[in-house]
Amino acid sequence: LILPVCSSVEPFLFGSGREGNLSKLFTFAVVYSLAMATEDRGDQTVTFAEGLQNSAVRHVLLDQLLTSEALSPSRLETLGIHLIGIVLSIAAGACNAIAFAQYKYYVSHVSGSATAIGLRDVDQKLQKGPVDVPVWLIVYFIVGACVCGLIIHSNGMRLGQARYEVALFLVTGLELVCWYHKLSNAEWLAAAMGLQNALITQWSTAVVRTTHMTGTATDLGSSSGRIIMRFIRLKGNLEEDDWNHHVADRKKL
Repeated sequence: LILPVCSSVEPFLFGSGREGNLSKLFTFAVVYSLAMATEDRGDQTVTFAEGLQNSAVRHVLLDQLLTSEALSPSRLETLGIHLIGIVLSIAAGACNAIAFAQYKYYVSHVSGSATAIGLRDVDQKLQKGPVDVPVWLIVYFIVGACVCGLIIHSNGMRLGQARYEVALFLVTGLELVCWYHKLSNAEWLAAAMGLQNALITQWSTAVVRTTHMTGTATDLGSSSGRIIMRFIRLKGNLEEDDWNHHVADRKKL
């Protein structure tokens, strides 16, 4: 009963241009969800229509459909992610450079501030300066990210459902407030960078980063290593599963 239903529904949901693993994902979701419904009913046979009456079944199907949609964005959505990522990266780079020139602190990430806390707390000879300044930079960065979590409730692209424009306007507002006060408070910029980083991380499911280069450099190195080792180990004879992993790594590059 299950497999014919999956075969008839797949073309309407995925079309012929999507990756083959999406149809497998949907098939697994239907099989798994109906198995859950069958377990609830004991040994009785459960039809597809009866299975949809179960809220757990509907939840599994909806979750897998959203996942498949996120794995296969349209060309327009992909172009939009790249363009917005480029613009936000330029903005974050400028913000970080201005903050360092003005305050001698980096505001787009917290690693430098965390190191400064340790150095200044242990010995002022290692790094001179108050301890509370980098502490507040980290606190405001986290607060900014928390505000993004309050506005955008789930990971992945949710066009028309999540209020991305509200988060972007807040980033702009925080930076304008800092500029209006003649760059007197670096904490406002740290909060803006935390909000922006959380926004793009949730939107791209941690694939794109715009406020720091550490994650991007790590992905560049690890993806390159996996691609090289895959071809060395398999000598270019990639099976379907290996090819899917190769495509994922190549897209990340």
